Amino acid sequence: MTFIEPLALENIVLNIVIGNAVIFTFIAFVTIAALAARFRMPNSLFMLFLAIFGVMFAGYIGGIYIIIILLTSFVTFEGFNKVFNA
Repeated sequence: MTFIEPLALENIVLNIVIGNAVIFTFIAFVTIAALAARFRMPNSLFMLFLAIFGVMFAGYIGGIYIIIILLTSFVTFEGFNKVFNA
């Protein structure tokens, strides 16, 4: 077992807790969707945030993954939005 520095957050969160960059990006998108729905963010603003976040993480994931993650996060946002606004 190797020594991991205490504040090496990228190593701790990404490699140990989550697994890899694709899974981390998926969980991050779903979390953003849930928080946007919880705080009743308008759809246009939420899509802007998704686009900016997608551009930031486009280097880590590629191809069809980004489309799947964007669609999944939008569906999650709509579902949470109906739950929190009921």
